[in-house]
Amino acid sequence: MKVTQIVWNDHFTLNGWVSKDILDSLQKGETVCSVGYLVKETRKIVVLAQSLTEDSLGDVTVIIKSCIVTRDDLWDTEEVTGKPKEVV
Repeated sequence: MKVTQIVWNDHFTLNGWVSKDILDSLQKGETVCSVGYLVKETRKIVVLAQSLTEDSLGDVTVIIKSCIVTRDDLWDTEEVTGKPKEVV
């Protein structure tokens, strides 16, 4: 399973009432760097998880591929079982 770093442009919302003038200053969303286990990939999305067990995922991030700025596979791990490795 790959551990991947993705730099991507995130979307955002403005809550409540805002002046129309603020729209002129908006350029793009925040640039975010996410690192995690690559658990799924399709033509349109990449899914990273921060934590894994045998049958569940923790802290999942779904990233739309058109928002990706850079992507680097940091390393391949052995199959993750969710069980701690035996310490020798």
